[in-house]
Amino acid sequence: MRIGPDGLPQPWLAEEYEVSNNGQTITFTLRDDLPQWHDGEQMTAEDIAFTFNYLREWETPFFADAILPLEPDGASVLDDGRVEINLENPFAPVFVLTFSRVHILPEHIWSRVPEETDVEAPYLWNPTNSDITNQGYVGSGAFMFDHWDTSAEIGFVANENHFAAPNIDEMIIRIITESQAQSNALERGDVDFLIQTGANPGVMEETASSTDGLSFEAIRSVGYDELAMNTRRSPFYDAAVRKACSSVIPKETITQEMYNGYAEPAHSPTAPVLEFWHNPDVKKWTEEDDESARAYLTDAGYEIVDGTLYHPEGEVPENAVPSGAEPDWV
Repeated sequence: MRIGPDGLPQPWLAEEYEVSNNGQTITFTLRDDLPQWHDGEQMTAEDIAFTFNYLREWETPFFADAILPLEPDGASVLDDGRVEINLENPFAPVFVLTFSRVHILPEHIWSRVPEETDVEAPYLWNPTNSDITNQGYVGSGAFMFDHWDTSAEIGFVANENHFAAPNIDEMIIRIITESQAQSNALERGDVDFLIQTGANPGVMEETASSTDGLSFEAIRSVGYDELAMNTRRSPFYDAAVRKACSSVIPKETITQEMYNGYAEPAHSPTAPVLEFWHNPDVKKWTEEDDESARAYLTDAGYEIVDGTLYHPEGEVPENAVPSGAEPDWV
């Protein structure tokens, strides 16, 4: 599977799937034109089953949480066009967390790791320094590994035989650490777009407006920055305190002063652009006044005397204060 523009998983190497009545067995029907590996070998259903079992066995850190819902050796080949995967328990997010995230591995290469290498675990192996493969990284996607200068750039070339072949010949991802150098490279035409730039959006907009061939567009992303309250620590275990805090956070001021207006207040971790997942009816905490914040507290039994907040009568829950520590508030 892969994640589509709408944030939902969609078929990719599989054409369709079927979920058993108990929710623990997923049967994938694979597409007829599975791609070749970049070394010329043909991808098969065996590669797909191998990948999930291999990652489950080795608990590779990057995929550990994604692969954990599967049973050990839970993937099997039913025939040339079908793979069955069994879960330890029904798990609704498996299509996003696992099947849209795990990259399929070539069994003819990775089955030899780590046994035929000098590493103890697969995630420590570097294909560019091994005689198991003489061409670096071997994948099956629309771009093939070309070169990697670890201090400067990594390059890919188009895989014209892929079922979703790209309409460009190559892609080079360059490493430019300084924001000004990033902007200069874009202005000169040395790069086509920037990823994870630290450049000021306002400066970028001005650059685009004064440079032929450049345009600037601000769009909403799926990312967010958050201020999280530790509900295991006093006083944030109490919803009244959290309400009081949330009611005086100046979100509009933050979007203007910290993000130069290129942001908008968030009311949940799920961005509005993910329409399927986003709930527009969640409680929207907007900035109120101090009196509203005080009301949340006093209505819950708190007292405020000379600027000091006093807890209502009754004991503070044990899980609100770390073991052996004194409460860090009055």
